[in-house]
Order: sequence, then C-alpha cells, then structure tokens
Amino acid sequence: VSVPDTDTTYWCRVHELPKELKDKHHIIQYQAVIQEGNEALPKILENCKRVIAAWAMGAGPLSYPKQAGLPIGGANYSLYAMLEIHYNNPELRSDWVDS
Repeated sequence: VSVPDTDTTYWCRVHELPKELKDKHHIIQYQAVIQEGNEALPKILENCKRVIAAWAMGAGPLSYPKQAGLPIGGANYSLYAMLEIHYNNPELRSDWVDS
C-alpha cells in the first residue's frame, strides 16, 4: 500500500476470519510484525465492536496471561474483523510504502 502524501489517513479493510472460529478459541499474544524501513508506520487492529489489540510505536508484543487469553469465536461471534490502519505523515512524504 502506498501511503498517501497527506497528514493523516485512516485505511480500513474487512477480513473474513477462518471458519474454525465457529468454536471458541483464545488469543494469547498479539504482535505487530514490521518490515525494515516501515518502522514509522503504526497499525491499529480493531474489530467492529471492540478493540482486540492495538499497537503503537515502540510497543512490544501484547501477551495475555496463560490462564486468561482473550476469547474469540464461538456462538454469536462475527466471523468478520476490520483492520484499521492510521497513517501519520506530517512530512507529506510520497515515497512511503507499507508492506
């Protein structure tokens, strides 16, 4: 994705989750994987009803306690999640590409 040469951009995309989430699972860790050269492009992961996990510059992995992972899936759980990315580009650069 080419980052727009505007100060602030919010980019959203809806993803269908795996069918295995019809049964309840638990998230035990969330970590953003940033490729070299893209360290200045923060990402926020959010589903339509509540934040599952968020990442900001300098943050490490978010780990839930082994006995209390975040429940995901199961009866009445949406099989869709929205990824929202906030691009902050105060220098109005036109050469940034988010991997």
